Parts: sequence; C-alpha cells; structure tokens
Amino acid sequence: MLKSREEQATTDAVELLNILNTLGFLHWDAVSPGICLRAARNPALKSTERGNADDEASTQISFDMVMLRTEYVLPLWSCRKCPFVTHNERDDTYSMHPILHRWVRGRPEMRLSEQALWADVAGRLVAACILFPPLGVSESDEKFHVSLLPHIDHIMRLRRQLAREISSTRELRTSGRILVGSSTPDDADCISMYAKFSQVYTKCGRWAEAVSLLEKVAEFFHTRLGPSEKGDEKHHSYVVNSLS
Repeated sequence: MLKSREEQATTDAVELLNILNTLGFLHWDAVSPGICLRAARNPALKSTERGNADDEASTQISFDMVMLRTEYVLPLWSCRKCPFVTHNERDDTYSMHPILHRWVRGRPEMRLSEQALWADVAGRLVAACILFPPLGVSESDEKFHVSLLPHIDHIMRLRRQLAREISSTRELRTSGRILVGSSTPDDADCISMYAKFSQVYTKCGRWAEAVSLLEKVAEFFHTRLGPSEKGDEKHHSYVVNSLS
C-alpha cells in the first residue's frame, strides 16, 4: 500500500509539472478547457470529413502529436488539482498569476532547450484545436478562434525570443527535434501551425502577421512541391493533406 501511494504521489507530481509547463507557455489568463477538447477531437473530425479514414495521409499521426494528446493535453483537464492555477467559474477558464507564470517557464533549472520544447508543445496544442476550412467555420468556431489570439501572440513572441537566445548562446540541443523561430523545409507540423495561426490573425485584422506566416507556408510548398508537373498530383495531394 505504501509503495502504491508513493507511485501515485510521483504520478501526481509529474502531472502537475506537465500542467505548469504547458500553462507557462500559453497566455496566463483565460485558458479554456475547449483548447484541450478540440485538440483531442479534431483528428477524428478531419478523417470523417475526408471520408477516407484508411488513407495513409489521413491516418498518419506523428510521434509529437501522439505525445501532445496523451501526455500533455489530457492532464490539463485536471487543472483543479493544481494549487497554482485559479479556476474561473464564470466562464470555466483557468488563469495563473503573471509573476508565477513568468517563473514557471523561466525557473533556474529549466534550460533553454527545455523552454523551447514546451513552447513548441504549447504551439502545437493551440494549433491542434484549429481546423482548416471547410471544417471549423461555424459561428461558435469563429468566436473560439478569435479567443485564441492572446495565446498565439504569447507563443509566437516566446518562440522568437527563445530562437534568439539559443542562437546567441549556441546551446547544445538535447531534447530532440525542437522547432523555434523558423521552420525547416521538411517541418510540416510547424508549417501547419503557421497556416492555422495566420487564420486567426486574419480574422482579427492582423494582416501583417498573417502575411508573414503565410509567406513561410508558401516557401514550404515551393520547396517541397517544386514546379507543378504532370503526374505530380498524387504527391502534391499527400503533402497538402499532411498539413491539414
């Protein structure tokens, strides 16, 4: 029994740390459980809309997204367990004091590579709850997307900041494939995030930010697809589907 309690205490501590790390890279205020719900629900909606759930392009799930839905997204439903997070009953959202919020993501034991990892997790979490048209175009969807703007602004600012710091310190990256600041030609997940964030910026009238992100998306397509040639339709369709 004692061992079981110790194991449960360890599990709770890890869960609490994951919650804090994720919230630290979202905006400190008005974190909606809808972010987690939509991130977990959307893959099935995409497969249903395509009508080809057995197709490789629609069923392929990257390791990063599996980790996102199981280890990072679901624990956020347990925010009520976290003494550092306030539940706002009026609109069923969560918030954290700004000072504590800053400390969580910049505490001394968290290296730049770890900060970059969690900034990436937060970005993927928010991107996962946004669908490309023709899905996600209802009035409630539009309202929800607009509500994500503070989180997107915060995530993009931190990604740029971390990219500069990592570049200046030349820190050895030991956390695997970390995506901060700018994308690489084969970084489909990051490009998908940029495309989805550009939708939110467009809906909020933030044209400059939307165009900047769409330019990265266009560069990706140009690099991966190249000039359109006869017979390339199947390959082009696979690459496009991998982003949605």
